Amino acid sequence: MQVEIYRLVGESQWTLEVVDEYNNSTVWDDTFASESAALTEAKKAILQETISSFVGPEDGKSDGEWR
Repeated sequence: MQVEIYRLVGESQWTLEVVDEYNNSTVWDDTFASESAALTEAKKAILQETISSFVGPEDGKSDGEWR
């Protein structure tokens, strides 16, 4: 699992993305004022929803059941 926090060129807000071992990614719709705020949100989400909820199908193809 990788937590990626980045800011696009010319943007002031930070984007949060979680990428699993199969290269499936979950990107937050909301952006964050700081890297720290994004990391805090990632930690909260992983604790509340469990890490397995961020792991998608091994083949990268969803049948509509995966979030």
